[in-house]
Amino acid sequence: SLEICPNKKYAVCGTQDKTIHIWNLSTKRDMEMRGFGSKIKQASFREDGLSMAHGAGDEVIVWDFSGTGPSGKKPQILGPFEKEVVEVHYQNEGNILCSAGKDGILLFWDPLETQQPVAISGIRDQEVASFAWAPDDSFLVVGFVPGYVTFIPWVKPSV
Repeated sequence: SLEICPNKKYAVCGTQDKTIHIWNLSTKRDMEMRGFGSKIKQASFREDGLSMAHGAGDEVIVWDFSGTGPSGKKPQILGPFEKEVVEVHYQNEGNILCSAGKDGILLFWDPLETQQPVAISGIRDQEVASFAWAPDDSFLVVGFVPGYVTFIPWVKPSV
């Protein structure tokens, strides 16, 4: 996987050997993070580039890219899932992060506010193949491994 930060300061690459490389594009410095529960297949930046999330085994790892970047900062760990995390995506605009697991469950997070999910959806025991936010963030389009697709509306729950 390869992602470029929206503010164009960093490039992130997940690898087969369960590491993630984060390159500072101006200094060309590579930060390597290791020890994850699975290979890093996908990553997602928040729209402002100040946070990046990726799946790692049965958890979602959220890195703080504010200030001087993630180097030396402890990441936020969300989860665990019952099974491996397969996808994570931030909204196109906003702080909501959605993660999906092989268990068919989608968890919606607001990592700036809480380490607990703010909403749960999905179809249990139907592995998520992929999902994407609608351009206006009003719903997700979710594809499942057996080949069907569903639409999940999104309205942030009131506290």
